Amino acid sequence: NKNMRDLILELGQSCAIILCSHILSEIEACCNKAAMLNHGRLLFFGSIAKIQKNPAQENLLVRFIVAPEKKLLLSIGSVTEIHYLDTESVKLTSNNRNQVIKNLLKKAADLDWQILEIRPFEDSLEDFFGKMLDSEHDDTNKAHCVGKSGALKQS
Repeated sequence: NKNMRDLILELGQSCAIILCSHILSEIEACCNKAAMLNHGRLLFFGSIAKIQKNPAQENLLVRFIVAPEKKLLLSIGSVTEIHYLDTESVKLTSNNRNQVIKNLLKKAADLDWQILEIRPFEDSLEDFFGKMLDSEHDDTNKAHCVGKSGALKQS
């Protein structure tokens, strides 16, 4: 609750507090650093602000009357990832947000897309944790498959 969050924030000004929770939105609201564990393995330790402001990847939230198909959005250019949030809202990831906005507005004018909103979109701690789990799962599967086939040596 808010009183507990305020107390943690106040105490955190003068001492270190370790808060263990699976409610990542609370961690995001109360903490400036996070450690992420999965089955006892450390997946990440660092600044929450760095997670949200990843300079290599910039996210945009684009709300349409009706979101276009993925192949049309990919034709915008400079988009590296597309994630539909619902039938109207799409998260576009790129390494050049300004270029994506410029290309998006041109494509919208050409194809008569009705855009309601374009704004920067920061990944939540929960989004980041999901990506870390996916990455660990992929690495575990690769190591398991490689170990079984003997095709590659692990170092």
